[in-house]
Amino acid sequence: MMPQMDGYQLLNKLKSDDRFRGIPIIILTAKVSSDEKLKALRIGIDDYLTKPFNVEDLDKGIYLVKVDMDGKTNWERVIIQ
Repeated sequence: MMPQMDGYQLLNKLKSDDRFRGIPIIILTAKVSSDEKLKALRIGIDDYLTKPFNVEDLDKGIYLVKVDMDGKTNWERVIIQ
């Protein structure tokens, strides 16, 4: 749990700000319901992992984010490296 706001509030804040909108976000959470995952996906996250997580799933998510970024600017690529 985060002290100032929940994860969805943070996601909304990041995705609504042009400075941060292009930064890829992979969520790691204990929330496993389909509704929670859909809520996060609608906000615009790049991947959703639940605890306990598999390292191979994280690797796959990072790989897919990198592949998806091929059309984005160099500045956005530097953020995740």
